Amino acid sequence: MRMVVRIVNFIAVVLVITAGALAVPQLFGVRYKIVLSGSMEPDIHVGSIIVTAPAKLEKLDVGDDVTYKVNDNYVTHRIVEINREAKKVTTKGLVNDVTDSPVYENQIVGKVLFSMPGVGFAVKKILAFRGVLYLIMIVVLAAYLIAGIAEKKKEKAVEAG
Repeated sequence: MRMVVRIVNFIAVVLVITAGALAVPQLFGVRYKIVLSGSMEPDIHVGSIIVTAPAKLEKLDVGDDVTYKVNDNYVTHRIVEINREAKKVTTKGLVNDVTDSPVYENQIVGKVLFSMPGVGFAVKKILAFRGVLYLIMIVVLAAYLIAGIAEKKKEKAVEAG
């Protein structure tokens, strides 16, 4: 029984650490996005995860990669021009021939901190099975509770006997 409790404890700790590693940075505005197009090849590959952090326009420079929102879509491109007075930037995908329409400061989600090639595809597959992951978490927590209750009953029986 102790082995089951140890295994369940280990799984619970792994789940908590993973959830914390993903959730805590988001409290500070850090966001993760999966790259779906090749407009930033070869610097940022399709299937990468990019990690962005909020950045004020005055902290951005030409050459920085930013993620911005247009309607309901997110775009990550490189800044090629900054107009600080108008509070807008012009961006361009590395493989694109023309620049994008100007992007205003309030559209900018953040500056790209780094990318992780290939990780996005794995995350996308995992997210597709989100319901399965929730079920696994519930089963692990239930097993943890059952093992804890059984352990307490055993301790009480030893104390009484």
